[in-house]
Amino acid sequence: MTVLSWFLHFMLFFTSHALRSSSPQWLRVDPTTHTAELMVIAHYNDMNNGYNLNGGYNGNMTINIPERTRVTVTFINNAPHQFHSLALIGPHGLSARHPILTGASISSPLQGIAPHSHAIFTFVTPNRPRHYRLACLRPGHLGYGMYLDLNVMPSND
Repeated sequence: MTVLSWFLHFMLFFTSHALRSSSPQWLRVDPTTHTAELMVIAHYNDMNNGYNLNGGYNGNMTINIPERTRVTVTFINNAPHQFHSLALIGPHGLSARHPILTGASISSPLQGIAPHSHAIFTFVTPNRPRHYRLACLRPGHLGYGMYLDLNVMPSND
């Protein structure tokens, strides 16, 4: 399946299933099963010269996910010529080289994935609220602002 056809299938899935919150269509959280599906697209548009995730950069977009949630992330590199990556990192610093939680990144976060490709990874959010970032760990990309904020929120149960 090509990346474009896979992306269209993924978007059809999200738009055909009722969301359980007022989240954007690229995030689906099911609090009853403690699961979430998140799609993150590198070079979503030309904002920040393409160094963005879902159009956000420099932490100007925040994703809220409840604690103890199993998050499956689909990462799509939409860049025409650049490798990009995605990893969950701590809230500070521009020199992260690995994810803060085991499994919370693509398999090679420093190398990234090729343009027009995708990767999937799964992690469980911690059992206490905390602030993180989803970031591209390719050398220099974090410094260009290629990160979003991710807040682990208290669960409602």
